[in-house]
Amino acid sequence: MKKHIWESDIRYYCPLTGYCLTKAEQKQIVRKLNFDYKTLTERHIHSLLVRTCSTESSASRRIERLLNQKYNHEINQWQTWDEKTALAYAQNHLNHQSFGPMLWMIAVWADFSETVIDEIFSHLHLFTHTSFLAQQSLIDEKKSLSARFDAMQAKYLSLRGEADALKNERAQLSVQLQHQSGRIASLNTRIENLELENARQEKDKADKLKEKLEKSTRMIASLQQERSQLKEDLMAQNRDLNSMRDEMWDFLNRFENNQCDSADCPKYNLCERRVLVVGGLARLRSHYEKLVLDLGGGFDYHDGMCHNGESSLQHKIFRSDIVLCPVDVNSHAACLSVKKFSKKLNKSYFMLPNSSISTVYNKLQELAV
Repeated sequence: MKKHIWESDIRYYCPLTGYCLTKAEQKQIVRKLNFDYKTLTERHIHSLLVRTCSTESSASRRIERLLNQKYNHEINQWQTWDEKTALAYAQNHLNHQSFGPMLWMIAVWADFSETVIDEIFSHLHLFTHTSFLAQQSLIDEKKSLSARFDAMQAKYLSLRGEADALKNERAQLSVQLQHQSGRIASLNTRIENLELENARQEKDKADKLKEKLEKSTRMIASLQQERSQLKEDLMAQNRDLNSMRDEMWDFLNRFENNQCDSADCPKYNLCERRVLVVGGLARLRSHYEKLVLDLGGGFDYHDGMCHNGESSLQHKIFRSDIVLCPVDVNSHAACLSVKKFSKKLNKSYFMLPNSSISTVYNKLQELAV
């Protein structure tokens, strides 16, 4: 600080205590001076504070500390200003927020020439007049608004009376509405009950129709499946009949052309006997067939797959005289079926350890002797 508040010009005391201190801050300082501030008017409090600023005392030091704390940020920022910058700010940027710190700066902090300080103070002084005029305008506007408020309040009271009348009418209508609502609720209940009963009857009808439709659908599906199965069975029988017919003619032709009734024939035990091979390697089928035919036997083959049932395998076993079943390349179900149907139909069957050509050939040679 360049000087203390009691060392500053007397012209600053009035605005510093009146503008820069709030009413609460003023009362707080007066209370520290052991005055009963409750008995003092605002004018008396202001006069007491102005006199306090003129001499060094605990009260004047308290005012000084309070203003330093209040405007510490602005003072720290403005201390680096030169006279030109400070004067330009006072001319162009002065407002209600910067008035207090600017006044406090030129009163005790600024190291400016008296000419510049007087110029800045004049701007501050004119600002108070402008503020007073603005405040007076606000007071006039407040009076105008107060008059408008009184007129609006009178109108409000009038409208309030109308609103009360409408409220009473509304209450009467509400009673009538409640009575009508009761009747409507009763009718709605009857309608809901009728709708529920109708929905239940419709649901029963729909359920029955749905059940009939599902039953008919299942029956149609069953008939279609049965038809497909019968069709497949018929086709299988036709194939079997054709096969049996071809086999019969082949047998008759071969019998007529190559009769073998001599026990001295080296192929006597296999001649004209039908050999069925179940399973084995599919790529060796032609070789299996050649082995059997070379030994004078008839050949038939089944791949050992029983996905569609055992009827096909059973039929082939029924038509055969000898059944050969390699166990290495075969399904477990086919092996079991070969044993079951061969025993049932009294057919000779042989479970071969593997599906090689040599194994099949050796077994056929064994059977041909």
